[in-house]
Amino acid sequence: MKNRQWDIGVTSVEGPHKDINEDSGFAKVFANKGGDPYTVAVVADGMGGYRAGDEASELVVNAVHQWAAEEAPTLLGLSHPYSHISRSLDQKMQKLNDTLLDWSANGKKAGSTVSILFLHGDHYVIRHIGDSRIYSLSDDVQGSVSHEFTDDTTMPLHAHAPQVTLVTEDHSWVAKQMKEGRLSKEEARVHPKRNVLLACLGIEYGCQTYHRDGKIESDQLFLLCSDGFYTQFPESEIEELMRFSRVYEDVQEASRRLAVQAEQRDTKDNVTVVIVRPAKKAQGSSFWKALFTKTKE
Repeated sequence: MKNRQWDIGVTSVEGPHKDINEDSGFAKVFANKGGDPYTVAVVADGMGGYRAGDEASELVVNAVHQWAAEEAPTLLGLSHPYSHISRSLDQKMQKLNDTLLDWSANGKKAGSTVSILFLHGDHYVIRHIGDSRIYSLSDDVQGSVSHEFTDDTTMPLHAHAPQVTLVTEDHSWVAKQMKEGRLSKEEARVHPKRNVLLACLGIEYGCQTYHRDGKIESDQLFLLCSDGFYTQFPESEIEELMRFSRVYEDVQEASRRLAVQAEQRDTKDNVTVVIVRPAKKAQGSSFWKALFTKTKE
């Protein structure tokens, strides 16, 4: 099993129309006592009354961070570790769901999406609920991805060149309409009901989470983001932004510039962008530098 190294960039901003950032996100490389590295990334988009949304997403992200530091090392030492990792993440999400429901019962109505990416060796595990997203950019999407836990209901962004793939499933009203053939992707992206969720943490007991498991491909890059980011771009531009993120030298600056692009589109929501890419010296393209030079601070 190959120990892969990852570069990470995380940016979360209020956006031009919000006073409070109800998003939270982090990505971090951990190591067990034997020095075996693993990486965890998460995006959470909170919702609720005054300050409840930001507290909800912060609760979720802090709980995942604690899980990564305290529980993941033991699970990696078990046989079939990725099955244990996935089940443990689901259990953590169920506990968080119960906590948020308890908040609501005590008068603080709150909920949160969460998208979690776990990377170890040549394997990834995803647990997710809500409408935050995880995208993947790789040289060969087809042929090497396995699905241990679920039937795959996602699809490449471009059928003719499936290099960028949405690897989570939106639990939203517009996603349901798309499945039923009532809306196109572009119609869903700009629909007035695009923010209506059918599932997230804090709605009902016994939430059903999405799970996906697969092999990491050569040069595979992951982008985690909240809906305040991805709703601002058609599919083709998301692919361009991910390719920019692959080649730009400073991955943290790349995440900031992606968030700025969403702000310049006048997004109405908070924006969180997490980039996880293979660690290497990337040679920045003058084309990408010129394209992203004019950004607002």
